[in-house]
Amino acid sequence: MRMLKKIGLTVKLSLAVIAGSLLIYLLVFGIGYSFVNRILYKNVKDVGNNVVISACDRIDEVVDEVRRVTKLMELVVRRYRLDDKDDFFNILKAVVSSNKDVFGISVSYGPYLADKNERYFSPYCYREVDDATCTMLGGKDYDYFKTAWYKDTKESGSSLWTDAYTDATTGGIYILSHSAPFYRKAGDKMEFEGVVSADISLDRLQNIISKAAGKNDGYAFLVSKNGGFITFPEPSFANKKNINDIPSMKSMAAGMTSGETGIAGFDDIITGESSWIFYAPVSLSDWSIGVVFKEKDLLSNILYIAHRMIALGLVGMIALFFAVFFISRRMVKPLNALTVAAGEVAKGDLETKLPALDRRDEIGALARSFAGMQGDLKQYIAELSGSIKAKERITNELKIAHDVQQSLVPMELNIVGGMNNVEACGMLVPALEVGGDLFDCFEMDEKHTFFVVGDVSDKGVHAAFMMAVVQTLLRGLSKGLTHPDELLKIINREVITRNNRSMFITLFCGMLNSGTGRFRFANAGHVAPVIIRKGAEPAFLKGGEGKVLGVDRDAGFKWSSIMLSPGDKILMYTDGVTEAIDTKNRLFGEERLIEELSKDPRSSPKKTVECVLSAVKDHAKGVEPSDDIALLCFKLLFCDGNRLNISINNDISEVRKVSALAAGFYSRLHCGGEFVNELDLAIEETVVNIIKFAFESGSKHTIDISLVHKDGKITATIIDDGKSFDPVKASPSDLSLEINERPIGGLGIELVKKMTDVVEYARAGDFNRLTLIKKIKR
Repeated sequence: MRMLKKIGLTVKLSLAVIAGSLLIYLLVFGIGYSFVNRILYKNVKDVGNNVVISACDRIDEVVDEVRRVTKLMELVVRRYRLDDKDDFFNILKAVVSSNKDVFGISVSYGPYLADKNERYFSPYCYREVDDATCTMLGGKDYDYFKTAWYKDTKESGSSLWTDAYTDATTGGIYILSHSAPFYRKAGDKMEFEGVVSADISLDRLQNIISKAAGKNDGYAFLVSKNGGFITFPEPSFANKKNINDIPSMKSMAAGMTSGETGIAGFDDIITGESSWIFYAPVSLSDWSIGVVFKEKDLLSNILYIAHRMIALGLVGMIALFFAVFFISRRMVKPLNALTVAAGEVAKGDLETKLPALDRRDEIGALARSFAGMQGDLKQYIAELSGSIKAKERITNELKIAHDVQQSLVPMELNIVGGMNNVEACGMLVPALEVGGDLFDCFEMDEKHTFFVVGDVSDKGVHAAFMMAVVQTLLRGLSKGLTHPDELLKIINREVITRNNRSMFITLFCGMLNSGTGRFRFANAGHVAPVIIRKGAEPAFLKGGEGKVLGVDRDAGFKWSSIMLSPGDKILMYTDGVTEAIDTKNRLFGEERLIEELSKDPRSSPKKTVECVLSAVKDHAKGVEPSDDIALLCFKLLFCDGNRLNISINNDISEVRKVSALAAGFYSRLHCGGEFVNELDLAIEETVVNIIKFAFESGSKHTIDISLVHKDGKITATIIDDGKSFDPVKASPSDLSLEINERPIGGLGIELVKKMTDVVEYARAGDFNRLTLIKKIKR
């Protein structure tokens, strides 16, 4: 203890800082390494699972495309009754050429059913290098009536997948076939006529899954429900060995063959190294996919980070010791004199002379601060009494203005809309006593409800006054208008006329037709709202963007629209939500907003507003709010019972959602099976053409589909914001032309016209609107 007393303050301070820092470093290192270790392990699992999901999704797309091609050909054969092989060759060659995942397709008739003089009639077209080759199957050398794909399909009476096989028609290539029967009407009965079959090559499947795994130096394979390898990088395994017979893979064999998802460790059967396998079922078939990665590749980052953290810690401790030692020694010397003088000032002697006033470092700044304090204290004491009275008067005036501002927004919102089918909730939280944010909700007429959120670019009484002016104009001018862009033009001119403080306003407004679910909106430089659709992730609502209000008298505005389904919500807000900062100056941000809305997407608008506001307050805890916050959320509870609204993304994998969601609608109307199949296929062909040709590659868009029942007919309206294209004026597809000479989508458009009674097209603003009408058949 005596030795410690003799050590100077500089050394004591240095040793104390180093000792404390070392303890903190060891604690932080241990906790940090534990967290990093767990996070990296989780990331490793996430990478593997994402690769498996990506491969499964791609296989699902291929399988779904082959099924769709089979269904399309079955309908073409049944409707058009073709009997000439050249006609078949033209159609089959077009299908194979336009679908890169299809290896081959055949239409195989029963004995003497296509031609009374020919026992075999089976036109077959298959992919050969970059071209499609056509031939006729059947004969003594190849009796297709005895093949599994023909015989099993005929006996089952439904579509099915075959096991992998190779025969004289495939040139030694192993393929899988999806076969479906087709029938002809004989009196009151339907008689079997033949089989439509589409093929996928195993090489194609292996290439697809290998691309997903190869990005991470791994490999992938497929197994069937009985454990047989469908594909495998080693040719000696594919279609020859069974996973149940391999000892090192028994731990995951049961899970893969029973359609489970999981992760397991094992010794790789190719390299013998410790590896991890990620496996999952392929949803559209009875297969399971496995992706294998080496353990050393997956865990290399963990060891790398541990070594770097130790090295950086040691270097940091040494550097910190020397830095603290030299800085402390220099700072301590003049502190004693300043401490004595500061004590005198603290006792009330404001005339005490302070040392070190000429220094240019922190100590000099501290001394000058004390000197300035001496003069300020007297003046402060004199002015304190008057300042308190003035502050009380200003606070009282702002409180009155705050009460007036709060009275301008709707006090309570619950069920609104002419049909009492819209639930809404709003909240306004000013940063100062009076702010410039606004929200409002009111009924324009029996069918339309108006929603608006805005933000004035100022704070205080003047911003609140401008907010009141805008809100009054919105309520007074919105009556009788059908599009929000017209309203924004009028409001913009009025704001410029009344604006003498160079303020501008951002504003988002929309008109909801509560009967149809159509929401027309326009955006004057405001933050994009968030749409929370039933069964989908929350997303920002884009479209209708224009300039802010109050800047350009001649500014033009655009409108956009979406179709809402029952259960869909829209959250409108001001930038005070996303720009709220915490004690470390980190923004709340759009990503955090989406995260909070994803926690309970089915909650009521009131709970949604409360949860977002609570999350913002927790984030900004300890920080004085710098901006106002306005929130307005509404939810469509139901719409016209004779209507169904469907919204999908421009992704081929989303197409099958349409028929699945429409099935209940058709069932309530007691629609016949043939009617449902034809209308479903017409809608599907239209949507597929829109996805493939209407948008730029990689861009994300929404396609709205509405089904309305009226006067014994179903009207299907399909709306997209893609390239303008009128299918009604499209020329019919000429089957005699070469595939590269035909117009895009010609065959599909021709089928849509054949399967519906009326096809109409209109271009409304930036939107394509295609209407299909079909009389209900039961």
